[in-house]
Parts: sequence; C-alpha cells; structure tokens
Amino acid sequence: PPVLLAEHDHQLGFQAVAASPQLPIQIVASGHQRLTLFTLGPDGTRLAPDRELPVLGDDVVQAIWSPDGSRLACGTQGGTVAVYKITSSDIAPPKIISSHRQKIRQLAFDESGQTLISVDAESLRIHDAIAGVTYDEFTPGFEITAAAITPGDRSIILGTSEGVATIPLASREQVQADLSQQAGN
Repeated sequence: PPVLLAEHDHQLGFQAVAASPQLPIQIVASGHQRLTLFTLGPDGTRLAPDRELPVLGDDVVQAIWSPDGSRLACGTQGGTVAVYKITSSDIAPPKIISSHRQKIRQLAFDESGQTLISVDAESLRIHDAIAGVTYDEFTPGFEITAAAITPGDRSIILGTSEGVATIPLASREQVQADLSQQAGN
C-alpha cells in the first residue's frame, strides 16, 4: 500500500490523524506542535500541496472532522479545544472554545456538526462548535476514558473507570435557550 509522507519534516511522528468524511479527502496529521493538511483524490493522489494549519501552541493529541467536513476540532496535550473552519481555499485561524485542566482524551461531533463534546480524565464539556462556546460541563467523580454521541444525537456515552455512563443530550432548542440565558446574565 502507498505511504503518505509529509512534505515538511515531522521529526517525532504523528500523534493524531483524522480523515474528512467527504471528497476530496482531507487528512489532518499532528506532529510536534504542527498540523499538516493533506488533500487527496479517491485514488490517494495529492490534489494540492500540503498546508500547515495555525498551531495551538501545544501538541495536538486528538482531531476529528465535523460530519460535513467544514470544521476540524482539535484537542491538545495541555487541554485546549479549538475548532478550525476549513474551506477549499482558506483556513481560518482556530477558535479556542475551551480549556480543560488536563490532556484531551476524546472529541466527538453530533450528526449536525453543531454540538461538540470534549473529555479529559475528569470532565466532559459540551460545546456549540459553530458559536464557539461551552454551554455545559459534567464531572462524574471518576476517570473518563472515552466518549461518543449516539446516532440520532439523543445521548452521550462515557466510558469510565467504573463502567459506562449515559447522559441525555439537550435538544437544539434547549441549547439555544441556555445560551440566550447565559448571554443575558
């Protein structure tokens, strides 16, 4: 099988890799404080030169694309969560939407790409990835090892040191009401 090599040197290898859900395939790979974006055709050939994304000042350890492929969420070793808006011609500077106290362990988008969850070992945060705000935090009191959003966006599933926990995911209407109330305070 072909091996994809970065045009720029990534001395310590890649720590996180994520592929976009649509064509052309965009792959982001993070190395020591670097993010490289590869654009590939269906046969794996490069369609454009590799692009370096603006860095977050720390090593990216988690990356995930929104379902429509227009946004890329990244989590760092130091706990930062940021969202990049990516078009075929431009990459906007990342919007920092949260700072956890520890390394990001998992990121997940809902089916719409609007809700993003991020987890570290102690907490889960729920973000509006489009508005760039955090609207809820959950600390279960035991170690979080993984997270996912169920199909249909009804629940967040947490893998924990104690087993599996299910948390209902608020409706869009509830999220908008919560954000409006926070803005009014």
